[in-house]
Amino acid sequence: MGTTTKRIDATLEAANVKWGKQHCRLFTALANTANVLAGKYLPVNYLTPGLVEVTGYIWFDDGVNADPAPTGLTLIGAVSVTSGDTASVVASAMKTTLDAAVVTGTIKAFKPSTVSGAVITVENKFIGAVSAEADTDTTGIVNEVLRVGLGVDLGATSEGIELSMEAQVVEIKSNQTGEIISEEIYVGSSASLSMSLLEVSKERFNILVGEVTGDTLTPSGGTKLAGFGESRLYQSLSNLGGQLILHPIRLPVTDYSSDVIFWKSAPKPSSLNFDGTAPQVMAVDFTAYLDQSVDTKINLFAKGDWTQSVDA
Repeated sequence: MGTTTKRIDATLEAANVKWGKQHCRLFTALANTANVLAGKYLPVNYLTPGLVEVTGYIWFDDGVNADPAPTGLTLIGAVSVTSGDTASVVASAMKTTLDAAVVTGTIKAFKPSTVSGAVITVENKFIGAVSAEADTDTTGIVNEVLRVGLGVDLGATSEGIELSMEAQVVEIKSNQTGEIISEEIYVGSSASLSMSLLEVSKERFNILVGEVTGDTLTPSGGTKLAGFGESRLYQSLSNLGGQLILHPIRLPVTDYSSDVIFWKSAPKPSSLNFDGTAPQVMAVDFTAYLDQSVDTKINLFAKGDWTQSVDA
């Protein structure tokens, strides 16, 4: 009598979770009058997918002057300029250089930038805070921060992380066939994620409570408080939110093949226990929102290598 074997493909999946916002700023370019920009550099910092900051720079190459190679900065690329270029031409050249910049391999450092006249909007591809980008080499190019970057590892969780997905449909029935469903028309999807955070540090509390649905206050001469009040009433959580990324701990940090990403999401804390006989945990829920800057095929959420170019 033969034996029968049965294969079960099962995965025990624990994940690290990160949440945050990409740093975004405006650069207002200047005309390269009398070749004033040639050989100068401009700091532009970015993040890796692992929340590591890279202090980078671009420099203005007229084909004669050399790369200034400032100490401690990483070269992003050269901006090709010619003496007499207008400010809008310089801005377009900056866009070309920044759009081609990579963290490593083919992983881009920035989202595709936009140019309007002399103004170029530059947004980091990955979440996280950056150091001040001062115009050390006095190019005269103005840097205005639109959104301060933010990135936090949410730490250990108590019990599992639950990802809920739902497809909404409209049932089509006819009078002639009664309650028999003839067709269903897809009208949308939703995704949400819930977890209980075990490492509720002051920093994590200030971010999860104070950065979106709540707010923070630092009194004159005092220390920061984070809580809920009226200041966020009627504001868009999509605009206040950021990216949520789950990475399975069984995989190397640079293997994004099984990651889950909510392109836009906002933390909604729901409870925090105070119990002398049990670890303190904070229950937090996240809802996925549409991100119009991502390809419409996956612009609610996705599973897989999200570091690729997926722009709309």
